[in-house]
Amino acid sequence: MWQFIDAARAIREFGPRIVHVHAKDERIDREKLYQRGVLGLGWHVPKLPGMGETDWPAFSKLLNEGKLPVFLYAWYADVPDPDNFLFKLFHSKSSRNFFGYTSPEVDELLVQARNESDPQRRVERYRRAEQLVLDDAVIMPVWHFTYERLFQPYVRAIEVNGLGDPYIPFRKIWLERAR
Repeated sequence: MWQFIDAARAIREFGPRIVHVHAKDERIDREKLYQRGVLGLGWHVPKLPGMGETDWPAFSKLLNEGKLPVFLYAWYADVPDPDNFLFKLFHSKSSRNFFGYTSPEVDELLVQARNESDPQRRVERYRRAEQLVLDDAVIMPVWHFTYERLFQPYVRAIEVNGLGDPYIPFRKIWLERAR
């Protein structure tokens, strides 16, 4: 769908300030990639943060200084709570608010939600704050990771979690004996 965005113009204007983090933080063996193709094995090697092809210190510095008007940034749900996303990414005083977003109404709702003891009212405040953030079009989500897993039919009691593999309770899984 065409959204009236002139991508070439944006690249001309912002090109020097656009940083694209590619393949997470992995070392790419270009010769093996060429030989085996993207579906082949062994062409990408996971590295420790800061040890791959991305210059993480430079990227982080530019991000923290607000010098990247356009950037890709991923945030993973490591805690199953809306505060983990909304407060950290959109409260005006949060160190992770790289967007420079400020909304006194959103800030107030997030603080209220954080301090709310009634679960229903807490959810209502987070939903209202989320809707305000969406209405303000603070971010443009461009992709969402999915977790796709195949299990043999004899693997039982699998509880897949939306937060990903680290939250699958493996202690509950058992294997059904062949009949």
